[in-house]
Amino acid sequence: MSFSLFGGSRPALPAGWRQESVTTIIGGTDLVAAEPGDGATLKLTSVIGKIRVAVPAGTPVTLRGWSLLGERRNQAAEGGGKPVTVVASTVIGEVEIVESA
Repeated sequence: MSFSLFGGSRPALPAGWRQESVTTIIGGTDLVAAEPGDGATLKLTSVIGKIRVAVPAGTPVTLRGWSLLGERRNQAAEGGGKPVTVVASTVIGEVEIVESA
């Protein structure tokens, strides 16, 4: 679990992770996720902030949740990796899913 209030954080998820959550309030979080385990779920909450998640290339991501005056974007390309479900809630915030470089 990662929590950021009035600042930024750069947490990393280890290989084989399954259930994680990140909350950002008036700040930003850059999360780097290693190869997920089976049934991986990531719960994200952003209030007046941004959460950027980098997943391994080829990780299929299903993005669910809601936004109030914010946005959620999934820019990860589908591939043959283990799937990840992201449940994102934003209030004047942003969640962005991208592929690792």
